Amino acid sequence: MANITFNKTLIALVIGAASLGEMGMVANAQDRRGSDHRQERSQQEQQQRGQQQQQQNQQREQQRASQNQQRQQQDQQRAQQQQQQQRTWQNQQRQQQDQQRVEQQRTWQQNQQRQQQDQQRVQQQQREQQQRTWQNQQRQQQDQQRAQQQRDWENQQRNQQQRDSQNQQRNQQQQRDWQNQQRNQQQQRDWQNQQQRNQQQRGDWQNQQRRDNNWDRNRQDQFRREEQNRIDSYRRNWDREQNSWRQREAILQRERRNYQYRYSLGYLERLRLQQLRFQNWRFVDNSFYYGAPVYRYSYGGSYYTINEYGAGLLRNAVNAGYSEGFQAGQADRQDGYAFSPEGSFGYQDASLGYDGYIDQGEYGYYFREGFRRGYEDGFYGRYQYGAYTSGRYIISTSILNGILRFDFIR
Repeated sequence: MANITFNKTLIALVIGAASLGEMGMVANAQDRRGSDHRQERSQQEQQQRGQQQQQQNQQREQQRASQNQQRQQQDQQRAQQQQQQQRTWQNQQRQQQDQQRVEQQRTWQQNQQRQQQDQQRVQQQQREQQQRTWQNQQRQQQDQQRAQQQRDWENQQRNQQQRDSQNQQRNQQQQRDWQNQQRNQQQQRDWQNQQQRNQQQRGDWQNQQRRDNNWDRNRQDQFRREEQNRIDSYRRNWDREQNSWRQREAILQRERRNYQYRYSLGYLERLRLQQLRFQNWRFVDNSFYYGAPVYRYSYGGSYYTINEYGAGLLRNAVNAGYSEGFQAGQADRQDGYAFSPEGSFGYQDASLGYDGYIDQGEYGYYFREGFRRGYEDGFYGRYQYGAYTSGRYIISTSILNGILRFDFIR
């Protein structure tokens, strides 16, 4: 169609050119006879231009046709892609619907299972309730039967006890009558024996007085020497322990154990007062102080004897240890420190209340026995081994007697 149009245009141009040439030739026939050759060249050039124009038009038509063909191919590709996307979307929709149907089916099945389980659970609970009801009824019947049997047995027992009581009363009356006779006879014999013992004791007391007087005179000098040696030893230990006490105070301050630090300062002050008393010490010339032993006790796997004054000092050692231990345990509890009676300053020193009358090692042993128990009560905030009486912590008498087992020998 484009070629036909182009040919028509070309023919029209040729015809127009020919007409113009003829008219020019008629009008200028005489003037242009010499220019025929030029006109022919011009016509040839025009023909060439027409051909070139025609070729260009043909090329443009071909380009447009090629572009149209490419657009058609692109349109076809887009249409195919849209169709492919549509099919993909439809497949996805179908898959989602299938999944939803499967999920709905699974949910329905699970609901059915839960309903069945709930029904079974309700039925089981009903059966258990019925079973419990039946068991309660059985227990009530059994309890009633046992109660009735118990009442019957108690009635029988009361009747039997009444009979036994009557028989016992008769037997007791007979026994009392016989005992009264025996008692009268025994009292007569006891009175006679007492008379004999009184005579024997008067003789023994006179002999013992003579022996005690001799023992006191010999023992007095020995006590004086031993006590002087113990006092001297204590003073030397006091001088040596000064540096260790200061080091311990520094450790407590560094660990921020404020309550234990204050307790240690108080303990050390009490020791200083005790040391001042030792500086003014003098031997006491008192028969009670160095009297004869009256108790026997065990210490360190051996048995020893001690007089009343020494026994009192050992009791004081246990009580002093309990009081100091209670304060030390209470301080560790307030500091939030671990249970450690052996780490306390009072336990390590164990000499508070010591006066040199007995061996310091023995005094320290009984001091620590009281300290451990007092520390435990103070740490746990209780009074298992003692009590707080008249402003003092005192160990109980039963615990004290368990620690110091004194046997009276005279």
